Amino acid sequence: MKYNIAYCIEGFYNHGGMERILSVCANLLSDIYSITIIVANQRGREHAYNLAQNINVVDLCVSSTNYKEEYKKSLTRYLQDHRFSVVISLAGLELFFLPQIKDGSKKVMWFHFAFDVSKMFLSERFHGWKLNLLYYIHTIRRIYFAKKFDTIVVLSKSDCDSWSRFCNNVKYIYNPITIDRKVISNLSEESVIAVGRLGWQKGFDFLIDSWVLVDDKHPDWHLDIFGEGPDRLELQHQIDRKGLHDKVRLCGVTKQIEEEYGKHSIYVMSSRAEGFPLALLEASSCGLPMISFNCHQGPNEIIQEGENGFLVDEVGDIYTLSDRICKLIEDNNLRNMMGKKALDSSFRFEGEVIKKDWISLLKQLI
Repeated sequence: MKYNIAYCIEGFYNHGGMERILSVCANLLSDIYSITIIVANQRGREHAYNLAQNINVVDLCVSSTNYKEEYKKSLTRYLQDHRFSVVISLAGLELFFLPQIKDGSKKVMWFHFAFDVSKMFLSERFHGWKLNLLYYIHTIRRIYFAKKFDTIVVLSKSDCDSWSRFCNNVKYIYNPITIDRKVISNLSEESVIAVGRLGWQKGFDFLIDSWVLVDDKHPDWHLDIFGEGPDRLELQHQIDRKGLHDKVRLCGVTKQIEEEYGKHSIYVMSSRAEGFPLALLEASSCGLPMISFNCHQGPNEIIQEGENGFLVDEVGDIYTLSDRICKLIEDNNLRNMMGKKALDSSFRFEGEVIKKDWISLLKQLI
């Protein structure tokens, strides 16, 4: 008999990392468990990513009026009617009420962000004592509700250490690689790639500033940034102001990202913070050497300094970032050595490896 596992997510239409990882993990587990994805309000939109045919997707069709209460009532009714063995929250609004639902299931919070993610976003609007006070309130509130879950799953060991200062029921399971190894870069193209949502968190403003310094030394090289987001217009203005309109390209979203990795020779991540950077896993699986700010959380659990890439200690240090990019541009042997080691190191994030971690956790709960 297959055990019934449910995932709760507010919408499965955004082409984001969380939705992508959900689809991959659900697909991996669907041959062992009966999987249902419960969506608060899909609004008739297509699924963000492909799912196995035996995965059931249920749309609760929660309206925007009195959203939280309606979501709670609809989810409660559905869980009590269908009786799952384990219900996994992706830490949306259901974070605040899922453990209260008495349906006989074990409850798991799967947290896809860094422990201190709220501080990063709050710092866009607040500073000084206001920032510290609001961050304290947000953190205490999240910990209070998280403690009610049977298990908390985070994406990195460093984040697990942060959570474990306050909770006893924390485990980490890495994200799996989400693309096939169909394309391995030969690292011969004069191009650098970055991938992510065009928002403040991803730090593409830092990367564009650093490219001014790279371009001074290596004008034949160019930078391609793949993704969409609210900062696209601002970033394009920055590119134009810096005179980089023919050197830095905002390429939008592509469904063939693995092919794009294969057309580039270096991967750069300039994020201010991460949960666990999916793009680094993708880049390494295509044999690209990686450069990243050593931000919280995750890059230093993927990149081994000087082996498969470089870590820049201080977020926003565009001078060291550009220096590391230039070093890989100028040294073909180093670039090829790091690319090979990146490819080799990526196998510990293979889907079948991560699948075993999830099965082990679920067996403990059921």
